Amino acid sequence: MINHLEQNCEYLHHLQDGQCFHDDLFPLTLYNSLGYLLIIIILGLSTVGGLGGGIEKIPILIVMLNFSQSKATLYVYVLTFGTNLVNFLMLIYQKHPLADKQIIDYELSLILLPTALFGSAFGNILHQILPDIFLISILIVFFSIFVPKLYIKAKQNREQEMQVDNKQKTVINQEVTHLIAEQYKSEDQQIIPLYKFLLLLIIFMIVQCVLMIRGGKKQQSFIGIQYCSDGKLINNNQAVYWITTGMIIVVLLLISYGIKYHLGRETKTKIEIGYFNEKVDFNFIESKFFMIVWISGFLGGIMGGMTGVGAGAIIVSILILQNVNSRVASATGGFQKLFISLFTTILSYQQGDLNKNEILFFFILGLLSGLLIAGPMYYYLELNPKQNYLVIYLVCIFLVISAISGAIYIFKEIVIMDRWNKMIQTHTFC
Repeated sequence: MINHLEQNCEYLHHLQDGQCFHDDLFPLTLYNSLGYLLIIIILGLSTVGGLGGGIEKIPILIVMLNFSQSKATLYVYVLTFGTNLVNFLMLIYQKHPLADKQIIDYELSLILLPTALFGSAFGNILHQILPDIFLISILIVFFSIFVPKLYIKAKQNREQEMQVDNKQKTVINQEVTHLIAEQYKSEDQQIIPLYKFLLLLIIFMIVQCVLMIRGGKKQQSFIGIQYCSDGKLINNNQAVYWITTGMIIVVLLLISYGIKYHLGRETKTKIEIGYFNEKVDFNFIESKFFMIVWISGFLGGIMGGMTGVGAGAIIVSILILQNVNSRVASATGGFQKLFISLFTTILSYQQGDLNKNEILFFFILGLLSGLLIAGPMYYYLELNPKQNYLVIYLVCIFLVISAISGAIYIFKEIVIMDRWNKMIQTHTFC
């Protein structure tokens, strides 16, 4: 029988071989079942706001279910992948609120994906090294900065959306460019623009191939690259490991440059043929806008890889502040989280930090969240397009809840439990 009292083990922990360990996921009790139910609800609602997942990390996984900061981050990766997979399958059938095109902006996605993966790879390394107090504090600071700005933006969007009666669609002006314009129109009206979607998959697969060559703690490199040797992070034996990691960064930067060139030419063509609509299309010729989107993907990737929280929040928040329609920003941010969460889940499995049972359980929770909560919410917003500002309010609410929960967690660990040394302790990469 599990003894929860010996050596003052915390709640939901038991004593084993003289040390306290968190209880197994099964069998479920009434208490942790309630926690997992709350995860399904909160995760679904935050997904509609484009956050994808992670908002439930501090209040539910850490505070209520008492998982460690590190373990909670790993579970968030899987939860986010599950709910965003369902999210993507629902969003591909929805249209842009102001035009006859997809609600997911695949052009923005082409910019965001390589930078987000770049950031995720870097953030995942930081997650394994940095102390808990730093990882929680950076979330609190981030949420506190963005909430006031998003609240003001929500009020502005509410006023604007109340004045919009009909969809404003692109009009083609020149007959001589009819065939080119029809190609763009056909691509906009596809459920999934195959060319751009294939580009995204190719980018993702290139990175995964490099990761398989590089290997990790659990999944060794099939060409013999060493992860750590003799418990040391860096020595001559595994220098190739870090060179391969650097290759990922170089490849993603080269891909980003190629995408900027491609989207810039496409924007120029649309302007020349009269197909460019300033209200729904983005001018990728402007380097400033491209760099802002690029940076949002990079910062989102770092935050997601480092804490499991904030990738969607950063991307969606910055896109909204750049006057991207709130529902388009939410859908596009959620689409990025699908790739980021899959990427970080695979990384965590390679490093041996997640097992198959944990991945399966939290993946199913994510699927249920998408089907039972996010689906009905998207249906409501599609029927009531003038209430899209609610998406931004939803983001603000969850950011506030997460920031407050983080402050409570730090207070409990340092003041009540007297664990200052544990909170500032760094972790070994090897």
